[in-house]
Amino acid sequence: MERSYLIDTNVIIDWLAGKFQANQQNFLNQIINQTPTISVITKIELL
Repeated sequence: MERSYLIDTNVIIDWLAGKFQANQQNFLNQIINQTPTISVITKIELL
């Protein structure tokens, strides 16, 4: 069974800004390279 993660707006913003340590960044890269779960609210907030 594959895990699914709901990614918060702040996590995406910080990920794009490169604010995470290398191991955290690598973990998020793996999640985002899969099909991440992003809520409609998060999509709107990112706009």
